[in-house]
Parts: sequence; C-alpha cells; structure tokens
Amino acid sequence: MGQNAEDVIKIINAKKPKGAIIELGDSKKLRKERLPFGIDALDAITTGGLSYGRHALIYGEGSVGKTFIMYKLIANAQKLGKHILYICIDKTYEQDWAATVGVDISDLAVLIPKYGEQAWEMAHAALEGDVDLVILDSIDALVPVMVAERSMDEMSFGAEQAKLNATGFRKAQMLNNNSVLVCLNHVREGMGKWASKSLPGGVVQEDFSSMMIYVQRGAALKDDTKKIGFTMRLTVEKDKVGGHQYDSCELPFIYEGGIIDTVGGLMTLCIENGIIPGVKGHYQLFEESIFGKEKLRDYLTNNPEVQDKLRVLLKKSK
Repeated sequence: MGQNAEDVIKIINAKKPKGAIIELGDSKKLRKERLPFGIDALDAITTGGLSYGRHALIYGEGSVGKTFIMYKLIANAQKLGKHILYICIDKTYEQDWAATVGVDISDLAVLIPKYGEQAWEMAHAALEGDVDLVILDSIDALVPVMVAERSMDEMSFGAEQAKLNATGFRKAQMLNNNSVLVCLNHVREGMGKWASKSLPGGVVQEDFSSMMIYVQRGAALKDDTKKIGFTMRLTVEKDKVGGHQYDSCELPFIYEGGIIDTVGGLMTLCIENGIIPGVKGHYQLFEESIFGKEKLRDYLTNNPEVQDKLRVLLKKSK
C-alpha cells in the first residue's frame, strides 16, 4: 500500500459518514463481477455480461427482440441461482412465451405496479436488499400519480415523467451496490423531416447507464417462401466498464420455439474479428478448410469443443 493512499484512508476513516465507502483503487471490493446473458456473441461484446452495482439500458424500436433478450438474461440468471425481480410496468408479461424462451416462471417474482412511483419504490427496495437482478420494463410506460389523476384535457406528461425518472435513477444509483439494474425502453420517432429519434423518459436514463445496448431488426429469415424469423443486431452504444463501445453482433432468431442461433452468432463474431479467416467463402478453422457458411455452422454445431476454443480466442481478442 502506498504511504500517501494509506494516509488518505486514515484521514477519511476518522470522519467517514455512515454508508460511505473508501478503498484503495486496486481493492477487490471495487472490482465488480458480471452477470452473463448466456449468449456467446452478446457476452463477448459486453465483456462477459452486465456489471453488478451498475445500470444497463436495452432499447430499440418495437418488435425487435428486446423482451426476448431480457427473458434470456433472466433464464441464465436463474441457472446461476440468482434472485430476480421483474417489474412489468407495461403489462406485457406473457407466461407461455417466457417459459418457451427458458424462464422458470414458477421461480420468478413479477410485480405489476399501477403508478410509476410504485415501480421505483419497489426497485429501490430490491436494490437496497441486494436482489441480484432487477428489471424495469419499460421506462416509457412509467406514469406518475399526478398525471394519472388528471383529466385528459389537462394532460401534460413528458416533464413529469422526466422528473420522476430523475429522482428514481439518482436514488437507484445511491442504493445499488451489488445488483444489476436493467431498464428497457422504446425508441420514439421524432416529428418532422429532420427530427432525430429519442428515448422517452428523460436523458437521465442515458446519463446513469453504464451500458446501453441498441437492438435492431435485420434481414428476414425464410424457409422456402415463409418467414420463420429475423436477424437481430445488437450494438453496444455506451460502455463505461469494458471499453467495447460500438461493438456489435448478429443473432439469428427463429419465431417458433423462441430459438436463437447461438452458434451462428459466435461464428459471425469470429469471422468479423478475423479469428476465422475467410476468402470468397473459403474459411480456415484451425486445421479444417471449409467452404460456405452453412457448412461452417454445421461443423461448429457438431463440434462443441471447437466452439469452446473459439470463445477463448474471442475473449483474448477483446
């Protein structure tokens, strides 16, 4: 321990306010673990998942897979024995779909609040109690009491919602030491020809998020002439903990059964990062020379040990 740092700690400890924390910069107590999504490609671009003690924002337009990603995160957290609170503000929780994706719905605490204040109060209580994963779905559905009790002809919404979230996020930041707080939100289209897209609920959600993941819908997946799914593209728009800002991955998603092609996502990420070099459809996978992405995917699917090797190389490359 450096002499200067030791002196500072002695000085502050003598007058340290209740609840304050002081540690050396290399203290293990300040190194936060991560909660993985359980999806190789997504875990790779987020340096292993979402950090405990911090906030994350998953956002995008409608029907692009935000809820699906959230359910996959919940399912993986359950496998790891974590405690979870899912606050479903927009009342879109669907038991059958959650179970299909892999969530153990018999071991999931679901809260459906009436007002925005109730949602934040329950989220704060969970954070203060060190619940491992707390989800707010979604920010744009938070309605303050004072807005809900007004008549429609005197409705004014945006400012009150922003004020509610300003208080909610700031208090959550103060209380959150050992939890992962995940907020979902929908991109709002601007008015006018040159208007930009925005996130309802105020800029405070962006300010207090250590990681922001933007979800987009890519090309449709077809079986003959029938659409069977689409490609999800996830981009890290903000990353204050892993340094992977603007990294992205693509995940083929199949409607029926809620299947996500994790092997395909891993393969694409490895090709993009040069781990699997290829020229005009010819790919070199260690000692194997393979032509075509479909054959490459089949080979990886049938050889899980090769997938493990690629994950190690991918982690080192990051």
